[in-house]
Amino acid sequence: MPFPSTHARARATTGSGVGICTLLFVASVLAGCSSVPERFTPSNPIDPTKVSHQLLTDVLRTSAHDGRVNYPDIQTDHRFADYLAQLDRVNPSALGSEAEKLAFWINAYNACAVQGILDGYSPKPYIGWYRFFKSHRYGIGGVRLNLSDLEHEFLRKQFH
Repeated sequence: MPFPSTHARARATTGSGVGICTLLFVASVLAGCSSVPERFTPSNPIDPTKVSHQLLTDVLRTSAHDGRVNYPDIQTDHRFADYLAQLDRVNPSALGSEAEKLAFWINAYNACAVQGILDGYSPKPYIGWYRFFKSHRYGIGGVRLNLSDLEHEFLRKQFH
Protein backbone atom coordinates (compact mmCIF):
# COMPACT_ATOMS: atom_id res chain seq x y z
CA MET A 1 0.00 0.00 0.00
CA PRO A 2 1.60 3.31 -1.04
CA PHE A 3 2.01 6.13 1.46
CA PRO A 4 -0.06 9.22 0.85
CA SER A 5 1.74 12.22 -0.50
CA THR A 6 2.94 14.91 1.88
CA HIS A 7 0.27 17.21 0.49
CA ALA A 8 -2.50 14.64 1.15
CA ARG A 9 -1.23 14.04 4.70
CA ALA A 10 -1.16 17.81 5.32
CA ARG A 11 -4.72 18.14 4.06
CA ALA A 12 -5.94 15.28 6.23
CA THR A 13 -4.18 16.67 9.29
CA THR A 14 -5.43 20.19 8.68
CA GLY A 15 -8.98 18.97 8.09
CA SER A 16 -9.12 16.94 11.27
CA GLY A 17 -7.40 19.73 13.23
CA VAL A 18 -10.01 22.21 12.05
CA GLY A 19 -12.77 19.78 13.02
CA ILE A 20 -11.32 19.28 16.49
CA CYS A 21 -10.81 23.03 16.95
CA THR A 22 -14.37 23.69 15.82
CA LEU A 23 -15.72 21.03 18.17
CA LEU A 24 -13.73 22.43 21.11
CA PHE A 25 -14.87 25.98 20.31
CA VAL A 26 -18.54 24.98 20.11
CA ALA A 27 -18.29 22.97 23.34
CA SER A 28 -16.70 25.89 25.19
CA VAL A 29 -19.33 28.32 23.91
CA LEU A 30 -22.18 26.02 24.89
CA ALA A 31 -20.67 25.35 28.30
CA GLY A 32 -20.45 29.08 28.92
CA CYS A 33 -24.09 29.64 28.01
CA SER A 34 -25.64 28.05 31.04
CA SER A 35 -26.22 30.40 33.91
CA VAL A 36 -28.18 28.30 36.37
CA PRO A 37 -27.59 29.67 39.86
CA GLU A 38 -27.01 27.59 42.93
CA ARG A 39 -29.19 30.08 44.81
CA PHE A 40 -31.10 33.27 44.19
CA THR A 41 -30.03 36.54 45.77
CA PRO A 42 -32.51 39.31 44.96
CA SER A 43 -31.61 42.79 46.09
CA ASN A 44 -34.44 44.59 47.86
CA PRO A 45 -36.40 41.30 48.02
CA ILE A 46 -40.16 41.11 48.28
CA ASP A 47 -42.11 38.57 50.27
CA PRO A 48 -42.84 35.55 48.04
CA THR A 49 -46.46 35.56 49.21
CA LYS A 50 -46.80 39.02 47.61
CA VAL A 51 -45.93 37.78 44.11
CA SER A 52 -48.83 38.46 41.79
CA HIS A 53 -49.06 37.57 38.15
CA GLN A 54 -52.06 39.87 37.79
CA LEU A 55 -49.89 42.62 36.29
CA LEU A 56 -48.85 40.35 33.43
CA THR A 57 -52.40 39.06 33.00
CA ASP A 58 -53.75 42.62 32.78
CA VAL A 59 -51.10 43.67 30.25
CA LEU A 60 -51.82 40.68 28.03
CA ARG A 61 -55.59 41.20 28.28
CA THR A 62 -55.24 44.74 26.97
CA SER A 63 -52.48 44.06 24.43
CA ALA A 64 -53.34 40.70 22.87
CA HIS A 65 -56.46 40.17 20.74
CA ASP A 66 -57.41 37.44 18.30
CA GLY A 67 -53.98 35.81 18.48
CA ARG A 68 -52.12 39.06 17.78
CA VAL A 69 -49.91 40.85 20.26
CA ASN A 70 -49.54 44.62 20.18
CA TYR A 71 -45.89 44.84 21.28
CA PRO A 72 -45.68 48.66 21.12
CA ASP A 73 -48.53 48.82 23.66
CA ILE A 74 -46.69 46.42 25.97
CA GLN A 75 -43.48 48.39 25.63
CA THR A 76 -45.16 51.55 26.90
CA ASP A 77 -47.24 49.85 29.60
CA HIS A 78 -45.65 50.53 33.00
CA ARG A 79 -47.36 47.41 34.41
CA PHE A 80 -45.14 45.21 32.24
CA ALA A 81 -41.97 46.91 33.50
CA ASP A 82 -43.33 46.61 37.06
CA TYR A 83 -43.92 42.90 36.56
CA LEU A 84 -40.39 42.33 35.27
CA ALA A 85 -39.00 44.27 38.24
CA GLN A 86 -41.06 42.07 40.58
CA LEU A 87 -39.56 38.92 39.02
CA ASP A 88 -36.08 40.17 39.83
CA ARG A 89 -36.99 40.94 43.46
CA VAL A 90 -38.46 37.59 44.49
CA ASN A 91 -36.59 34.47 45.52
CA PRO A 92 -38.29 31.71 43.48
CA SER A 93 -36.90 29.05 45.81
CA ALA A 94 -38.95 30.54 48.66
CA LEU A 95 -42.28 30.17 46.87
CA GLY A 96 -44.65 27.79 48.65
CA SER A 97 -46.36 25.09 46.65
CA GLU A 98 -45.33 23.36 43.44
CA ALA A 99 -48.28 25.05 41.73
CA GLU A 100 -46.98 28.50 42.77
CA LYS A 101 -43.50 27.66 41.53
CA LEU A 102 -44.81 26.33 38.22
CA ALA A 103 -46.97 29.45 37.70
CA PHE A 104 -43.97 31.64 38.53
CA TRP A 105 -41.63 29.93 36.04
CA ILE A 106 -44.19 29.78 33.21
CA ASN A 107 -45.09 33.45 33.64
CA ALA A 108 -41.43 34.44 34.01
CA TYR A 109 -40.57 32.60 30.80
CA ASN A 110 -43.42 34.21 28.88
CA ALA A 111 -42.67 37.71 30.19
CA CYS A 112 -38.97 37.35 29.37
CA ALA A 113 -39.79 36.08 25.87
CA VAL A 114 -41.97 39.16 25.30
CA GLN A 115 -39.18 41.39 26.63
CA GLY A 116 -36.73 39.71 24.26
CA ILE A 117 -38.97 40.62 21.33
CA LEU A 118 -39.31 44.18 22.65
CA ASP A 119 -35.50 44.34 22.85
CA GLY A 120 -35.33 43.51 19.13
CA TYR A 121 -34.39 39.84 19.31
CA SER A 122 -36.04 37.21 17.14
CA PRO A 123 -36.02 33.42 17.44
CA LYS A 124 -36.23 32.96 13.65
CA PRO A 125 -32.79 32.79 12.00
CA TYR A 126 -30.14 30.64 13.68
CA ILE A 127 -28.10 33.59 14.98
CA GLY A 128 -31.33 35.24 16.09
CA TRP A 129 -32.36 32.02 17.80
CA TYR A 130 -29.06 31.87 19.67
CA ARG A 131 -29.36 35.47 20.83
CA PHE A 132 -33.02 35.12 21.76
CA PHE A 133 -32.71 31.87 23.74
CA LYS A 134 -29.07 31.72 24.86
CA SER A 135 -27.24 35.03 25.01
CA HIS A 136 -29.90 37.52 26.11
CA ARG A 137 -30.39 37.40 29.88
CA TYR A 138 -33.18 38.53 32.18
CA GLY A 139 -33.26 39.35 35.88
CA ILE A 140 -34.97 36.66 37.92
CA GLY A 141 -34.43 36.52 41.68
CA GLY A 142 -31.35 38.72 41.53
CA VAL A 143 -29.53 36.63 38.91
CA ARG A 144 -29.39 36.83 35.12
CA LEU A 145 -30.93 33.88 33.27
CA ASN A 146 -31.51 33.15 29.61
CA LEU A 147 -34.67 31.64 28.12
CA SER A 148 -32.99 28.31 27.48
CA ASP A 149 -32.13 27.93 31.17
CA LEU A 150 -35.63 28.99 32.19
CA GLU A 151 -37.11 26.31 29.97
CA HIS A 152 -34.67 23.43 30.43
CA GLU A 153 -33.31 23.91 33.95
CA PHE A 154 -36.45 25.11 35.69
CA LEU A 155 -39.58 24.20 33.76
CA ARG A 156 -38.55 20.87 32.27
CA LYS A 157 -36.29 19.59 35.06
CA GLN A 158 -38.52 20.56 37.95
CA PHE A 159 -41.97 20.04 36.46
CA HIS A 160 -41.59 17.36 33.79
